[in-house]
Amino acid sequence: MDHTYLLGIEAKMNLPPEAQRQEQSWAYIPQFRNVATKEQDFARGYGVQVFTFGDNCHFVPFGEMVPRAENRVTLSPTVKDRWGIPAAHIECRHSANELKMAEDAVAACKEMMEAAGFTVEKTNATLSTPGMAIHEVGTARMGTDPRTSVLNPHNQSWDVPNLFINDGACFPSQGPQNPTLTMMALAVRASAHLVEELKAGRL
Repeated sequence: MDHTYLLGIEAKMNLPPEAQRQEQSWAYIPQFRNVATKEQDFARGYGVQVFTFGDNCHFVPFGEMVPRAENRVTLSPTVKDRWGIPAAHIECRHSANELKMAEDAVAACKEMMEAAGFTVEKTNATLSTPGMAIHEVGTARMGTDPRTSVLNPHNQSWDVPNLFINDGACFPSQGPQNPTLTMMALAVRASAHLVEELKAGRL
């Protein structure tokens, strides 16, 4: 999974020169679709990062990809690295859900800009290729059942006890926000468990 990512929703703020800020400012609009109940014809939601500089305003929506078994990493049957090890083969595409979410995000951003009195100058409804948001997670999912997950709830491999995977690979899903702080928290928790296991002599 990677966040859906839309670039190119831009507006002029119609400010007089003396009111324009020359340094960049930033704001964040948290998820407002499907928060408590499913209200739209798509699952999950998106947040919007807002960047301003001078008289320009950019809205950049980041949406949640729904986890699907079709999006996966496997070993290539034909491509190998220089040591003869099969290369990773990545399959990842947006589903109809992400496309509907992106359409709604563009419409909502335009509506917010116009309501604020901005002049919308550019819109782009085309999603970037998965991987462009650089918020990739998943493929070694955490869970409570070794039949449906790679890692236990402590980021520890079910099959290799001394293997811990402390990055975004453990995510079974993700919200629309940046995943980095969650990765850090999971790594701290996994490290504390690792220390306990070492002290107990189980590793």
